[in-house]
Amino acid sequence: MWGGPDAGGGVTAAPLGRFDSLRTTDVDAFRSAAGGLLSTHSIAVPRDPATPFRGAVRSAAVADLGVVYLEQGTPIDVDILDRIDYYDLMIAVAGSNRLELVGADGGAVIEGGVAAVLSPAMRARMRMDGSYRQLHLRLERAAVQERLEALAGRPVGGPVVFEVGMDLGAPGLRSWSGALRSLLRDLDDEAGLATDPVMARHWRDLLITGLLVSHRHNQSELLHDRDADRVHPRTFQRALDHIEAGLSGPLSVPDVAAHVGVSVRSLQRAFQDRLALSPSAYILGERLDRVRAELVTPDSGRTVTETAYDWGFTHPSRFAGMYRRRFGETPSQTRARVAGR
Repeated sequence: MWGGPDAGGGVTAAPLGRFDSLRTTDVDAFRSAAGGLLSTHSIAVPRDPATPFRGAVRSAAVADLGVVYLEQGTPIDVDILDRIDYYDLMIAVAGSNRLELVGADGGAVIEGGVAAVLSPAMRARMRMDGSYRQLHLRLERAAVQERLEALAGRPVGGPVVFEVGMDLGAPGLRSWSGALRSLLRDLDDEAGLATDPVMARHWRDLLITGLLVSHRHNQSELLHDRDADRVHPRTFQRALDHIEAGLSGPLSVPDVAAHVGVSVRSLQRAFQDRLALSPSAYILGERLDRVRAELVTPDSGRTVTETAYDWGFTHPSRFAGMYRRRFGETPSQTRARVAGR
């Protein structure tokens, strides 16, 4: 069971223990509180349940990541009434939940080591047994898209759509689950850092990045397929042209990658494959070559420092060292040699 002992010896049987926000026997109060944190839904309770309804709602915010714990104490049927506009990741702390998508094929039985994630525009119906206790992670669509584009190094069209069922015992997701457990322990520690604004963003990004890397979705090949990293020759030439045009101004490898629409990793691989250089080493070499071209021009009328500065070198001593390593002489020696001709 996911809520049992973890690798670190802790137990996540009742997460968010210090965030108790609602305990109620009123189904409508429970539905309203849960719906305010997640989605609008209906709840159907058996006419004569073997155990009474006992609802509990606990929640915490980690940056814009919502962490929600729910329990109801009796079997219920839940129908999400509207298509959601966020990602809802559901984990069984105990019991089981049979989930079926509405208007599409797919579903999952959420129990033990099997979780589920609903992507934006999805609806679902769920049948939960009386022992079911659930943990939800609410991931905002913009945050997931931002992390995907940061990993890809370029804009990505369309939302991420995850596979609904999640095997938390799979190698990558097992590690991801460990990170989630660590977050839950930190949230339940009054001295924990998870609610600190700076640390909260790191926790959110860690969980979203781990999910994108370890769980299958419609953009997975962008992150895992090495062939997707290959840069077309015309695209590579556009990168060279952009570097050529920008050598005298601010220019970074991420700038070049964004300009031609590839990831930084893809651009680095293309330079290594074609030139046996990194992009940054290529840019540095081109700038040094431009400085030398001016220094070997008689009567240029500018000092070495002025020339170097115009090609992006702002630290004279560092520039002199790089110039000497490339050309076997200092800039001043180049200027003196040209003047003595």
